[in-house]
Amino acid sequence: MPSHPTIAFATLGCRTNQAETAQLIAQLADVCAVVSFPQPADVYVINTCTVTHEADRQSRQVIRRAYRANPEAALIVTGCAVDYHPDELAAMPGVKLIATRDDKERIAAEVAAWYERQLGVELPPSPAQTGHTRAWLKVSEGCNNRCSFCIVPQTRGPERSLEPALLVERVRALAEVGYQEVVLTGTNVGMYGRDRGESLARLLERLIREVPELPRFRIASIEPIDFPDELAEMLAHPRICPQIHLCLQSGSSRILGRMRRRYNADQYRKLVSKLRGVRPDLALTTDVIVGFPGESEDDFARTLAMIAEVGFAGVHQFPFSIRAGTHAETLEGRVPSVVIGERMARLSEAAGQARTEWQRGFLGQEVEVLTERTPAGSPERPGHTPHFLKVWVNAAESDSNQRWRATVDRIEDGEVFAKLIARLT
Repeated sequence: MPSHPTIAFATLGCRTNQAETAQLIAQLADVCAVVSFPQPADVYVINTCTVTHEADRQSRQVIRRAYRANPEAALIVTGCAVDYHPDELAAMPGVKLIATRDDKERIAAEVAAWYERQLGVELPPSPAQTGHTRAWLKVSEGCNNRCSFCIVPQTRGPERSLEPALLVERVRALAEVGYQEVVLTGTNVGMYGRDRGESLARLLERLIREVPELPRFRIASIEPIDFPDELAEMLAHPRICPQIHLCLQSGSSRILGRMRRRYNADQYRKLVSKLRGVRPDLALTTDVIVGFPGESEDDFARTLAMIAEVGFAGVHQFPFSIRAGTHAETLEGRVPSVVIGERMARLSEAAGQARTEWQRGFLGQEVEVLTERTPAGSPERPGHTPHFLKVWVNAAESDSNQRWRATVDRIEDGEVFAKLIARLT
C-alpha cells in the first residue's frame, strides 16, 4: 500500500449518477487523493447503470477494468445495477462492498474506515481541485412513474425529496469554492417536493434568492407531465439557463400509450409552445426510443416529423432493449433488429440536421461562454453557453472556469467557434 492512499471513480448512466459521484468526491476529498479512472488506485467506486442490457454489460466491464488496474484494490459498487442484481455484482473479483440505494450514505464512512484498517496512519488531504465548471445537485431520489420500458422505479424506489434548507447550504458551499453553474438533477426532478408540500419552482426561487453569487442554475432532464405553470414561468428568470432536456421517447401518441407515458404527441407540442411562449430562445434536447414493440413505419415517421417540428438542439436515441421485469417485456410486435438499425440511422440524420440548424441560429450572435479545461495540445478552449451550446474560444486568451462575452463567428465540421469580447465578473 502506498503512503498516500488514492481513490478513483467511474460513473455510468444518468445525470443523477453523476451528481451522486460528485457528492462522494466532495465527501472524500479530505479522506484520500482522487485520481482519474482507470489509473491505479487503492479504492475504486463504480456507480453503475442498468437502464439497458448494454448498460449492464458496460457496468460489469468497468468493474473488471478496475480489478485489472489493481487486483489488490477495494472495489465499491453502487448504482442501479446493484439494486437490480446485487448477488451477481458482489461475486465479481475484487468487489469488497456493494451499496444499494439505501446504503449510499455509508460509502464515505466505509472508505475512511477501510483506509484506517489498511494503513494505520493519518489520512492525507485531497490533491488539487478537479477543474470542473458545473456542479451536479441531486434534489430527489426515486420515481413513482410506471413507464412500461423502465426498471428504474424498482431500483431507485419511490420518490423522496431532499430538505430545501439542506440544498440551499449545498449550493452556497458550491458557490463559495468557485462553481459558476449548478445543475439540479434527480431520478424524477420535476416532481421534487411532492412528498414535502414543496415544488421545484419554489426551490429554484429560494436558491436564486439565498445564493445570489451563483450566476447559473440549470434544470436537468424533466418529464413533460411535470411542468406546471409556476415552473414554466421560472424559465424567464435570467439566472435560469434557457435549456431543458424534455423527454419525448416517441412522436406517436399510439406508441406513447403503449409506453405508459401519460401524455400524447399533441400535449407535448402544446407544452413546447407554452415554454417557448415564456422563453422564445429556449433550447430543447430530448430522448427517443427506436423500435418499441408495435412501432410501425407510420409511428416512426411521426417521430421524425416531431424532431423537425420542435427543432431539437440534441437528440439522445436508443434502440429498444427488453428489460426483464418490465411490462414492455410482455408486449407483442417486436421490431426486427435490422429495421431498428435502419431507423436509428434515419433518426440520427434528422437529429443532426435539426442540431445544425439550431447551431446556425447563433452565427453572428453575442453569447456568454463558461470556459472549461483545454484538451492537451489544443489552441482552442471549450465552453458552454446558457443554452448549452458548445463553443470553442482562444485558449491563450482565457482560463478555465471563467465567464466571457463572445461572438459566434463560424461553424466548422459541426463545431462552433467564437471570438472573446470581454470577461464577465
